[in-house]
Amino acid sequence: KLLEPVSIFSKKFDEVVAALTSPEAKASEIEHAIRHEIHVRLEENPVFYESLKARLEKIIEERKQERISAAEELRYLNTLVEEMRNIGKTAQDLGFSETEYALYKILAADSSSSGESERFKGYVIKEPSAHYGVLPADASILTREKELQKDLTHTILETLEKLAVIDWTQKNDVQREMRRQTKYILRTKGYESDEIERLTIKIMDLARVRLAK
Repeated sequence: KLLEPVSIFSKKFDEVVAALTSPEAKASEIEHAIRHEIHVRLEENPVFYESLKARLEKIIEERKQERISAAEELRYLNTLVEEMRNIGKTAQDLGFSETEYALYKILAADSSSSGESERFKGYVIKEPSAHYGVLPADASILTREKELQKDLTHTILETLEKLAVIDWTQKNDVQREMRRQTKYILRTKGYESDEIERLTIKIMDLARVRLAK
């Protein structure tokens, strides 16, 4: 299809899907709509939408290999739609605005992948589950680290918001100060130099999208 799909956030979307008769047609419409939203919204919450994209590709591939039925594919795709629709509630449940949630996802993804770090050694920000290598006994540690991550999210965003003057994205001196303070905060939390550089780039990219004035 070359036409822009009806947004999954529109009430009309469910009507469009319901009007289609086969699971294959419904799945195709939903896939097209999800891909469009990911393309449009990727920079707003890169970690969330990259994860969603990977899961979408996995579902499509599983169906192509006939490991799942058309009905199962449809069910999995609808799960992705619900996650996208509920991103605001997910953020709220964690005590975040959607901007804070996007930043939190960046920090959480980094600590999940950098197991060598002394700060979060053996720690993954996910619900306690043996599947993710987190045993029930680790639940209290997990909760503690999750709270620290949330505090860090609030601190960084508050700092950036104070510096985000009108047209700051065009002002090199303001951006330089944002980077400096972000790096300082991360350094005080025990992040290593390579982590600080990598995270600061991602955080500034997000800020340009979320905090532009």
